Amino acid sequence: MTSIGSSAFFCSGLTSVTIPNSVTNIGSSAFEHCSCLTSVTIPNSVTAIGEEAFKGCSGLTSITIGNNVTSIGNRAFEECSSLTSVTIPNSVTSIGSSAFLGTKLISVIIGSGVLSIGNQAFGYDNNYDSKPVKVIWLTNTPPTNYSYAAGKVNYVANDLYTLLSNKKVYPFLSSMFTVDGVKYVPISPSERTCEAIDCMYDEAVETINIGNTVSYMGVTFSVNDLSPHVCEGKHQ
Repeated sequence: MTSIGSSAFFCSGLTSVTIPNSVTNIGSSAFEHCSCLTSVTIPNSVTAIGEEAFKGCSGLTSITIGNNVTSIGNRAFEECSSLTSVTIPNSVTSIGSSAFLGTKLISVIIGSGVLSIGNQAFGYDNNYDSKPVKVIWLTNTPPTNYSYAAGKVNYVANDLYTLLSNKKVYPFLSSMFTVDGVKYVPISPSERTCEAIDCMYDEAVETINIGNTVSYMGVTFSVNDLSPHVCEGKHQ
C-alpha cells in the first residue's frame, strides 16, 4: 500500500492507527472526524498530507510529522481542538490554508524549509481564539504570508520578520536543543551560555526541571535566563 485514499476512515471509531512505511500519500479526508483518535505518527515515507486529512479529530493530542513530508494540505488538521503543540519538520515547504485553524496550539515550531503559509493557517481568525501562544521560527527568510502563523510570542533568528509583534531575536536559534523536555537556545556558544525558551506539553509529564546548567552532547552550558513564556500554557 502506497496511499491512504480519500475518506478511507472518514468518521470511523479508530482510537489508534499505525501508518505503514510504504505509504507516501495520505489522501483528502482520510481520517476526517475520527474523534476518538488520540495520537498519530506520520512515517518518513509520507511526502504529502492531503486536504482535511485529519480535520475534526478532536481527541488528537499528539502528532509527529515525518521528515520527508513536503506539503500539509488545506484544513489538514483543522478543528483538532486537543492539540497543544506541533513541530513542522524542515522538509515541509508549504502549509495550506486553515491547516491548523481552531486547534488552540500553545507551541509551534516552523521548520527551516517552509516557503509559504496559507491564509489563517494557525487560527488567526476572530471566530477562533486559537492563535498559538508561541511560535519558534527556524526559517532565516520569512515564508510568504508568514503573519498567518504569528504567535502571541515569536522567537526569530533575525530582524527580517517585520510583520510580527512581540518577538525576540536569537541569532543562534537554529542551534536549539532539547534536554529533558526543555528547549534551549545558545546565547554565546563561545561562553557556553544558553536560555530556556519552551517545554514539552505531554500531559503525562508532571514536572519540568530547569537548573543552573544543562549538558548537551558532552558540552555543559550555563543557563543565563528563562524566557518569560518558557512554560506558559503548561498544565501543572
